[in-house]
Amino acid sequence: MSTIENRMLILAAQRGSIAAFRRLMFDYDAGILAMAMRIAGSEQEAKRLYLETFLRIHEELPGFRFECAFHFWVARHFTAVLVEYLRPKRTVGTGGIDAAIDELTPRERLVIELKHYQRETLDTIGEILGVTKEAAGGALVRGMRRLCGSLDEHNSVGS
Repeated sequence: MSTIENRMLILAAQRGSIAAFRRLMFDYDAGILAMAMRIAGSEQEAKRLYLETFLRIHEELPGFRFECAFHFWVARHFTAVLVEYLRPKRTVGTGGIDAAIDELTPRERLVIELKHYQRETLDTIGEILGVTKEAAGGALVRGMRRLCGSLDEHNSVGS
């Protein structure tokens, strides 16, 4: 879709066109659901995150002012939903990779997900999170160190 078409759809959706909103969201549909599935681990929770994201975007769309690329704006809303979802979930599991991932902060989980599973650049991750490329890189390094340290710890406990 061209930039002009995208802008026209955004303006129409801001005026209340459900068809325009659906067309806009179609480009993000599969990616958001797939990432939600990897983060949540269950189809039911993934669908809840997916719906929460689209409800937020729909509610906040009238406030979109074209100050950033629309896909970054969508990603920020999805990131906010994921951070809220992950925040209360920080408990230690029974062992292995799940327990190690549970020990990461929500930001570290998201940065690792965006970098290693979504193959985003640090520039893009920084833009999505509203931080600099260097801050995104720092969160990635901290997260990977904590993940490796937790995995080593869990593996030595099981030995």
